[in-house]
Amino acid sequence: MKRFTCVMLACAVAMLCAVASAQRADDGSLYRHQVELGGMAVSRAWLVDVAYHYKLNQYVGVGGSMGVWGNLISNEGAHGNGWDMRYKTNNPGNVFLRPSVSMFSPMLLCTGGIEWKLYAEPGVILQVPYGRANVYTYDAQGVIMAEREVTSSCGKWVMPDCRLGVTMQADNVDISFGYYVSALDVYSEYRSMTFNGERFGNTLPKHDLQQGAFVSLSYNF
Repeated sequence: MKRFTCVMLACAVAMLCAVASAQRADDGSLYRHQVELGGMAVSRAWLVDVAYHYKLNQYVGVGGSMGVWGNLISNEGAHGNGWDMRYKTNNPGNVFLRPSVSMFSPMLLCTGGIEWKLYAEPGVILQVPYGRANVYTYDAQGVIMAEREVTSSCGKWVMPDCRLGVTMQADNVDISFGYYVSALDVYSEYRSMTFNGERFGNTLPKHDLQQGAFVSLSYNF
């Protein structure tokens, strides 16, 4: 989490610098509205969202997105003495809201009418912290004996993240890509579940900071 804290502090400094620069800029022809389709992939999950930001000036926009995420790894699940989670409940996913702030640097380079800028977008993933899992019990020979459903509403519902990269701007279309870091825990809803007195979190993979890449396409009007 120390690395994530450093990233968030860097974004805060960049935002202050952007605001200071924007106060001296002539943004009379600024497009105020931005709609965006984005995709992200980290070590354990994929995410897709649709976003809207209102540009306060040519450097800073505020808004958010709605999206869905899913698990990339399907062969890891909780298990215990005579029971385990099988594939159909070992593939977690959820829908989310993501308030965020988009920040752009002044133009760094212009090639063929395309402006290149640095880009940062800190945000927070918000989701309903509810999950359910089907648990299968089996005998000493591995034959399934019964199926039980276990539920929990004790998962994480707030998970910060950040996109850092570059933006290519041409007229009113932007393409952004780069590094993505997130505190997303794909097994959050399952960790507090118990079956036969055994806690799921004891055998689920340890939660680590998720790192990967993002790409997005935006239209400004």
